[in-house]
Amino acid sequence: MENIVQSAYNKLTNGINTRCFGSLQAASVVRSIRLQLAIKPILAAVASMHVMDAGCGENAGLVRVLARRYARHSFTGVDLFLAASTKAKQANLKLHLKLLEEITSAEPFDIAYSLDVLEHVPDPQIVLKRIADFLKPGGALILHVPVIPQKIFFKSSKESSHPNFRQQRPGDIHLREGFTIEELTSLLGKVGIEIKRCQRTFGSTLSFFKEIYTIGERYRVKGIGLMLLPFIASLSLCEILLEPGRGNGLLVIAVKKT
Repeated sequence: MENIVQSAYNKLTNGINTRCFGSLQAASVVRSIRLQLAIKPILAAVASMHVMDAGCGENAGLVRVLARRYARHSFTGVDLFLAASTKAKQANLKLHLKLLEEITSAEPFDIAYSLDVLEHVPDPQIVLKRIADFLKPGGALILHVPVIPQKIFFKSSKESSHPNFRQQRPGDIHLREGFTIEELTSLLGKVGIEIKRCQRTFGSTLSFFKEIYTIGERYRVKGIGLMLLPFIASLSLCEILLEPGRGNGLLVIAVKKT
């Protein structure tokens, strides 16, 4: 019986991951919903675009969801680590194992996005410059970053110095707590990118549930992501409809100056 339940659970979560969000990790669900709603009208406006995920994660979950959903567009995922099982099975998807500072491409990108990556890199300016170099004039850049100061409910939910399920690797730990809007505006301006819209994310209620997820994951509570998914997803949509006055995250939609 236990094997049947586990098999059903695996099929359900794999289906949600591959078709909806890319991951059931709480923060990933929020970022995925935000990105997909932001990117949809841009992709719908043109017949074919080249899109880059700068820091796609070792499983490249979200960029694979997008490549499956938008088959007429081409996608490229770049990350310092890619799991051995992570394959670019879709014809319109390429995955590259490399540092973001080493991004190369045979063609420029129409859209680039980078979600909660800049706080992990030694020099965000270098990464942003590299992304900007391969972005077409007028191309869109979508960023999500943590903002400072951070509001924390539970000390035990703060980032651990070691990941839960494997040894620590370069890029795992935050090298900085976050960014201010002013700082991000300055960094982007230096590489010729202009912010068009900023949206606060991870308001108090959503951050509370995110921390509950983090604690559950840390203590290996089975199915914590699936249990909290209805709360995380619905609260994410509520924040889009009614933007919080403050939050622990910031979604930035910007364009490269022509």
